[in-house]
Amino acid sequence: MKREIIPLVVLHLLTVGTRSFAWCIPDVIISAWARATCLTQPVSILARVESGAPFCDWDWIFPQGLQGSFIPYPDYSLASVWSASPGEYWVEAWGRSCCGEWDYDTARVTVVEVESISSSRNSACVGGEIAFTVTTNPPGYGWLITWSGGGSPVGGSGSIFGTRWDNHGVKTVIATCGSSSKSKQVTIAAVTNFRLVVREFDPDTHALRFYYRWDSTSGNLEDLCGCSFGETVVYPNGNPYV
Repeated sequence: MKREIIPLVVLHLLTVGTRSFAWCIPDVIISAWARATCLTQPVSILARVESGAPFCDWDWIFPQGLQGSFIPYPDYSLASVWSASPGEYWVEAWGRSCCGEWDYDTARVTVVEVESISSSRNSACVGGEIAFTVTTNPPGYGWLITWSGGGSPVGGSGSIFGTRWDNHGVKTVIATCGSSSKSKQVTIAAVTNFRLVVREFDPDTHALRFYYRWDSTSGNLEDLCGCSFGETVVYPNGNPYV
């Protein structure tokens, strides 16, 4: 009787169990779950794998309204996202181990635009400070704002910006966040046409009285509120009234 030889095949199977199964599942973690950026300004998001499972693939899901791209690496992936519309968006980073198991993590991306600017006053004297405050959409992201158009200092950053000018005129301050910006105009006024209109002498008290008038470079005397100005009198032979 002929004997049939059956080859023996030994399979090294992955042990089914909690420990082995967990080793096969990747642990995807996004390094920071919240990101904020200005309108159309890209921001980077880093996702990495914490487990020791052999890793094979990356995928990212970007919601509608948020543009994005990513670069996959063996144990991490770097995404870049941006948007032309303000708001909050949720991004998902998916990682697949070579065992075929997937895991993911999410991150919130807030895209910010400048909504409005207010000022502590609409006019000031030359040398007077004016403080500007920005409102963002979504609110609470003033730390992303950059300022320009000031006098001294010329620019700054943050939700509040204070500046002053050493010359008169209409000044325009701009708050910028990416491609979004708003401007605010203020009037800086100076005294002009300062003139003596009445001069009196009181024979009883020997007092001299002088009455002056002046105008504003802005055409509005109320713009000079808080200004200090006067006339310097010089006596060639010394002050005879001292």
